[in-house]
Amino acid sequence: MIARILALCIVAFLGAGLLLAAPAFSASTPTQLNVKDYGAVGDGKTDDTAAILKAVADGKAKNLPVCFPLEYRYVKADDIWLSMFEGRDGCSISVHQFGDVDYRPYFAEIEPIFWKYEGRPHWGKLHTLQAAELRELYPRWETFLAVRRRVDPHARFLNPYASTLLGVPA
Repeated sequence: MIARILALCIVAFLGAGLLLAAPAFSASTPTQLNVKDYGAVGDGKTDDTAAILKAVADGKAKNLPVCFPLEYRYVKADDIWLSMFEGRDGCSISVHQFGDVDYRPYFAEIEPIFWKYEGRPHWGKLHTLQAAELRELYPRWETFLAVRRRVDPHARFLNPYASTLLGVPA
């Protein structure tokens, strides 16, 4: 179901004229990108085509710059505590934007779709969730925090960003 929904989304972006072909980049041409990556699940029954098409239409109406197709891949469940796929099979969904283009309006339009499918963000990519929301998404959140406290009792490995993200005072 997720693949069908994403295919519809890509087709809709193509049809709306929002999906532009990106030029090929050689390894010697460094290109900065902003990336949002979520691991999502679907129930295999719900048809959310209308919601996705609405997001596409809203993006078109707002003239959002979409420079890359959505990227997705299937991933099997793992047992890594803060993994996007801990305890569940899913689909990794990524959106990209050139580093010199303001990514926030486009990503803000797409991120609620990830949330609808219980999306868990990739820790090294952009997202807007805070500790309270993350705690609800990761079943082993408290176990991770307990181990973090045990191995770093003085919070020496926390910077201000990680402290805020994990909800742990530095």
